[in-house]
Amino acid sequence: MSLSAMFEKIAGRQRQREQTRVNDFRSLVRAIAAGQEPNAEHVDGVLTVSGKTLDDLKQAVELYQKRKEMKAQLDAVPALDAEEAEITKRISKAREVFEVAEKKFHEVVDPLRWRREQIAADRIEAMRLPQQLVATCPYPELVERLKKAGREFTEAHADRTRLEHELGELKKSVEGLREYAENASFREVRTDYLQRSEFVAKRAAEKEKQLAEVNQRIERLEKEQEAIRQEMLMP
Repeated sequence: MSLSAMFEKIAGRQRQREQTRVNDFRSLVRAIAAGQEPNAEHVDGVLTVSGKTLDDLKQAVELYQKRKEMKAQLDAVPALDAEEAEITKRISKAREVFEVAEKKFHEVVDPLRWRREQIAADRIEAMRLPQQLVATCPYPELVERLKKAGREFTEAHADRTRLEHELGELKKSVEGLREYAENASFREVRTDYLQRSEFVAKRAAEKEKQLAEVNQRIERLEKEQEAIRQEMLMP
């Protein structure tokens, strides 16, 4: 055997041993990453032969685990692609269903909305008609009755305003006279104030009665005017 062939053979054996050392270290890394607890002597032997330290082993395990996770994520891409395609397909079908339903919705609802808007406009226009019908009433007797009821209504309101004012003044007077009576030092003076307060209280009671009658008259006139207006709405 020539010298060059001998050295080549020696180099080949060294490469084999080096590859064996590398493979042994990698096998140890994978075993630890998988949760297996190797024999301490075996670990020492692999580290010694491969020229690695315990820190090198720890870093190699951590790197292997990280790369394993990344590879798992990469392997999941085809499944993700398939799921995404299925979702896109289902969304497309749902959109088609929605578009059909939306078209039917507008076919039904749009005319109804237009009609509702027309009804609202017609109602607003119709609300103006009672006043126009009353203003254009061709029946003099109804017009005169409405005017008469209106005058009486105005007078009744004026009476109510006057009576409310007078009643308020009388009640204040009663309160003042009673207060004077309570503070009076002499019996005769106190008696006089009380008698005067009773007299004013009777007048106040009469005003309240008159006010109640006026309120009834106002209510009656309101109904009477409304009844006349209803008659005036007739053609």
